[in-house]
Amino acid sequence: MRKAFSIIAAAVLLSSVSVGAFAKDYKIAVTDIQGMDALISEWGPFKEALEKATGHSFEFFPVTSQTATAEA
Repeated sequence: MRKAFSIIAAAVLLSSVSVGAFAKDYKIAVTDIQGMDALISEWGPFKEALEKATGHSFEFFPVTSQTATAEA
């Protein structure tokens, strides 16, 4: 009985966690690089590897300060 309860509890927890994982697009902001070209040059391979590993889409969001990342 205790084992069955543990399995059910684990299934409920896993299903509730995975619901938030279905976001369609994510934004990546890097504060120490100016300009989209430099951002793509420096972080493009990381973005591509992340998309391949997760199956999600990521978009660069260039910012000039850490405060501006809140807009992302």
